[in-house]
Amino acid sequence: MKSISYYNTVITLSEFYFEFKDRGALNIEGLKHIKNFTVDQESLQWIHKRLQSIKNNEPGKDGIREIVDIWKESNLWEKWENHINE
Repeated sequence: MKSISYYNTVITLSEFYFEFKDRGALNIEGLKHIKNFTVDQESLQWIHKRLQSIKNNEPGKDGIREIVDIWKESNLWEKWENHINE
């Protein structure tokens, strides 16, 4: 399940970045002490490319994207897809 962990990391970094950008803080217990969260343009593009790859269900190095199947089976796919397009 290495790939699921990798994808979760990409998604989490994205969520943290945009929450901090939008609110000026992370509203997550244990992370409220973080006072700065910066990402350079190259890194932001890298994250966006990974998110689009996940969304488009493009095969990874292991050939599959288990996280997409999990979301589709849990009926969360449409909500996540709409969120990623924001």
